[in-house]
Amino acid sequence: MGSQKRVPRGGTPRAGTSGETTSTSPGEEGEAVPRWKALPEELDPQIREFTSQLRRLVDRSELSVASVADATGYSKTSWERYLNGRLLAPKGAIVALAEVTGTNPVHLTTMWELAERAWSRSEMRHDMTMEAIRISQARAALGELGTPAARSGGS
Repeated sequence: MGSQKRVPRGGTPRAGTSGETTSTSPGEEGEAVPRWKALPEELDPQIREFTSQLRRLVDRSELSVASVADATGYSKTSWERYLNGRLLAPKGAIVALAEVTGTNPVHLTTMWELAERAWSRSEMRHDMTMEAIRISQARAALGELGTPAARSGGS
């Protein structure tokens, strides 16, 4: 394997807008640039806590996301999604991250299980909402189709 790139650690930790700690690195003209994007506001609290824990592990390891991807066998794009709360990491990725960062996987796996339940509930709510929208649209379409027939039949 090639050498692993380290993320610059020129900044100091600061509180993020969504409660998680973010590290900063020097940007242009000495300005601090947050390493992580703000987590989505609608994110379930358990998923938010879990994602924040993953971010802390990556920060403490001083590995870049690309290095985490190389070391765990999951793509950089996938890790970006996991660490930005857009996708729940699979259990295998969590175990691999624990191994790479020297973290005990038991606590991390427990947190993942809670986050996975929350993610499933969230998906179920989303699916039910989308189904209700589809039903509403189908009823509206049927109503539109039924209107001309009712007029011509009643003449």
